[in-house]
Amino acid sequence: MVDCKPLISVIIPVYNSERTLSVTLKSILDQQCAFNFEIILMDDGSADNCATLCDKLADKYSEYIRCYHQENQGSLKARINALKYCRGEYVLYVDADDLIIENSFSLIGDNLVDGYDTYLYDYYLQRQDSDNKEYIKTFSFEQDTIFDEKNKKDLFLSFLEDRINTMCGIVIRKEVLDKTSSYLENIERKIIIGEDRLQKMVVLLNIEKVKYIPYAFYVYMINGYSQSANLRQKQYRESQYEDFKITWDYERKSYKYFYLSDNEIVYFDTKKVSRVIALLQVLFENNTYSLKFKKEQAKKISQDPFFKEIYQNSQIGQQRIYIKIFASLLYNRKFSLLYIFAKTVKLVRKVLYK
Repeated sequence: MVDCKPLISVIIPVYNSERTLSVTLKSILDQQCAFNFEIILMDDGSADNCATLCDKLADKYSEYIRCYHQENQGSLKARINALKYCRGEYVLYVDADDLIIENSFSLIGDNLVDGYDTYLYDYYLQRQDSDNKEYIKTFSFEQDTIFDEKNKKDLFLSFLEDRINTMCGIVIRKEVLDKTSSYLENIERKIIIGEDRLQKMVVLLNIEKVKYIPYAFYVYMINGYSQSANLRQKQYRESQYEDFKITWDYERKSYKYFYLSDNEIVYFDTKKVSRVIALLQVLFENNTYSLKFKKEQAKKISQDPFFKEIYQNSQIGQQRIYIKIFASLLYNRKFSLLYIFAKTVKLVRKVLYK
C-alpha cells in the first residue's frame, strides 16, 4: 500500500494500452501477500485515452496506485523515469498487456528474504484468444540456482543466447537500477526495438548475486495490442538497425568483463550478422517498399563501420547458404544482385511451400 513503505514497486509503462491495462492491474491488485507493494503507472504520451484512464485508476485505487505522465519517449525512458517515484526496495516491471498469476506475490515475498540483487524466474506465454499457457523455462536447472562472480559468465552467455532478454517478470533491487539509470538516461535516441535487451545488459554489469527460481508467475500475452506485436509480424522499421546497434555495441564492449574467448566472440558476432540479414530479408521481400528505398537501406548498413567489423569477425561462411550469399552480397555492396537474389529466394519458397 502507498501509505506504508512498500517492499516492491511495480512499474507499468503505459502506451496506448486502454484495452488491456485494467485487466493487467486487476491481476496485481488481487494479489494476497504479507508485504506492502505499490504500483507506478508511467503514461508514455499515449495517443488513446490511456492518460485519462491512468488518472481514474490512480484515484480509484489511491492506496496502491500512483500515476505520472511524460511525453512519448519509449518504454525504456518510461521505466527509468518511473524509478524516481518508487519507494520500494525491489522493482518489478510489468507490461500493460501482461498478467500476474494469482497468489504469486506471497511466494516472491518469501524469496526476497535471501536479499539477492536480482531474482530470475520462468514465465508463461499465452495467446490473447486462448486460455492455454505455455510454460517457458529460463534455464534448464530444476532447482534454485545462484549466480555470482564465479559463474556470472554463464548468466551472461544465457543472455546472449536470447533466453533472458526481457526486463519484465524479474525482481531487481532498486539500488541496482538506480546505478544503471545514468547511462541509460544519456541515450539520446528513442529506442523502439531492443530496449529490454539494452537495459538488461546494463543491469548484468551492476549486479553481484542473482538467484534463479524455477517458478513462473508472469504471463506474456501475445496479442495484437502488444507493444512488441509488430515485431512478430515481420514488419520492417527504418530505425531497427540503429536500435540493434546500440545494444550490440554495448554487448561487445562488455565481452571483456566476462572473459569471452575469441571463439565465443566470433560465434556471437556471427549471430549478429545473421540478425542483420533477417532484417534486410524482411525489407527486400516486402512489396510495399520501392527498389530505391531497399537499396538505400542496404547501402547504409553495408557502409556502417560496425557492420563491417562484425562481418569480418564472423564465420558467416559456415551459415546456411542463403545467409552466406545474402551477407556476402551486402558486404560487397552488390545491391542489384542482392535484390534479384532475394526475389528469387522468395519465389522458390512460394513454389515449394504453397
